Amino acid sequence: MTQHSAAAAHQKRLRLVVSLCIAGGLLLLSGLSAYGTSDGTVDHWQKIAGSTVGADSYFGISAAALGDVDGDGVEDLAVGEHVSSKLHVLFLNADGTVKDHQTIDSPDGGDRFGNSVSSLGDLDGDGVPELAVGAPLCSDGGKWRGAVYVLFLNRNGTLKNHEKLSDPDFAPSPFDDEDLFGGSVVSLGDLDNDGTGDVAIGAYKDDNGGTDRGAVYVLFLNANGTVKNYQKISDSDFTPSPLENEDHFGFSLGLLGDLDSDGVVDLAVGTTGDDDGGTDRGAVYVLFLNANGTVKNRQKISDTKGSFSADLDDNDQFGWSVSGLGDLDGDGTVDAAIGVAKDDDGPGTDRGAIYVLFLNANGTVRSVQKISDTAGDFTAPLANFHAFGGSLASLDDFDGDGSGDIAAGAYGDAAGAMYLLFLTSTNKDPVVDNPIPDRLATVALLFYFQFTVDTFRDPDGDSLTYTAAKADGTALPAWLHFDAAQRTFSGTPDNNDVGVLSVKVAADDSKGGSTFDTFNITVTPPTRGDVDGDGSLDMIDVRLCLQIASGIFAGTPQQQTAADIDGDGDVDADDARTLSEYILGIRGSLP
Repeated sequence: MTQHSAAAAHQKRLRLVVSLCIAGGLLLLSGLSAYGTSDGTVDHWQKIAGSTVGADSYFGISAAALGDVDGDGVEDLAVGEHVSSKLHVLFLNADGTVKDHQTIDSPDGGDRFGNSVSSLGDLDGDGVPELAVGAPLCSDGGKWRGAVYVLFLNRNGTLKNHEKLSDPDFAPSPFDDEDLFGGSVVSLGDLDNDGTGDVAIGAYKDDNGGTDRGAVYVLFLNANGTVKNYQKISDSDFTPSPLENEDHFGFSLGLLGDLDSDGVVDLAVGTTGDDDGGTDRGAVYVLFLNANGTVKNRQKISDTKGSFSADLDDNDQFGWSVSGLGDLDGDGTVDAAIGVAKDDDGPGTDRGAIYVLFLNANGTVRSVQKISDTAGDFTAPLANFHAFGGSLASLDDFDGDGSGDIAAGAYGDAAGAMYLLFLTSTNKDPVVDNPIPDRLATVALLFYFQFTVDTFRDPDGDSLTYTAAKADGTALPAWLHFDAAQRTFSGTPDNNDVGVLSVKVAADDSKGGSTFDTFNITVTPPTRGDVDGDGSLDMIDVRLCLQIASGIFAGTPQQQTAADIDGDGDVDADDARTLSEYILGIRGSLP
């Protein structure tokens, strides 16, 4: 009996964070993650340079996880390049490198198309997710009023068709010149429960209440990508208003999932010009939404609010990007990543940083982990103006260690770059508390065994699933069946199975942790002479032996083996005579 503990090999798991289950245009949302836990530090990373996919500049200004678009079992990524007005669809390998890519140019040319991007789920039911892409310098209806494109994709990442949402699509128009509608965008799932995904759009230079205070539009979509109706969230929706001129509320958007467990998703809104604690230190508002897109409650996180314990500096612009992370630390509450593209760790200038916020259910911060040039075990060589954290996207568990991972843009690194951050897992492997004992089986007799529920234990309290195979990893023999749900082995061996079978039982916590135990099943032939299988040798066994020899009684394979006293493979009168002599004491032993 041996036991072993190790991290499970990489496997795709269904994320339950933000927009993880895409089915028929409906994004199914939850606040919790299907992964194990992480402390928010970086275990290792993979860089994707913009030049390797043909980018010119500002590659990484936006990013969005797409799910597995090409069906290869690995999640894919969309990355914006807004100066050239392009969007890159990256088909990834499991190690975070790029297998293939597709570039989509702005359908109308320019307008900073690609400044923001989010997956919308499968709106049209073709099995491929649609994208919302911001173009904030679009001048439909007036200078830089902005636009958002709904892109319907083919499975190879090319553009099938699109729907443009801009000033003429709203009557009456809610926009003014230089509002920059489309400066940020995030999917909200099916907020109004009509079967079609909805979306939030930032217009961070909206002037409601004062100059450049900003706004967020919640758009309720039709399946063709047009707008059914909308809800605007801005200065006048808060009493008293916390916004000031040039706060840029809506500079970034991130879906948190259902933070307060009321059945409606909640939203994080970056406000990079907020002056709490100092000039342009930035802030993030956690908006607890109603199903109609209005705000039920809010919590501000800044240098002086929301129990945020880290120290921000002037012009850090905390909230440059935001992303929900699911329940990263396993406490039952969703967590978030916040980009600070102008952070000066290094020391340096605008090298950038990310804050991983472990949240409470009321939106305040329980603890913080910073990832930067000098923090969070991030070893990439950042330089001045790289703007690491310029975009964020929550990813699947690429490396199979049980914790979700993060894509982070560094748009100022040459032509721009994306870093895939493989977060450190703190998930504990299951352990073997009570090793499985070795077992005996007999040819032609039913074997049945159930190992106890306390054989394995998970230190994190996770549910375990079981698999069984031979100790060498090959499949169990045909005669032996394993029922994982009941933890039972059963079956009837034959003469060909005589010997020792070493069996390995593995326990997996579905979060990257696993262990196993091995035990032996020794298969023996039936006791020679005990034809009736009652455990003793007597004249009844002799009579059955004669009946088998004469053909009166065929007997089971086990009885035939027991009746073959001399082991010559044939039951005959000599076998019956030898057995009777042994029973009567004439013979001292059987052959």
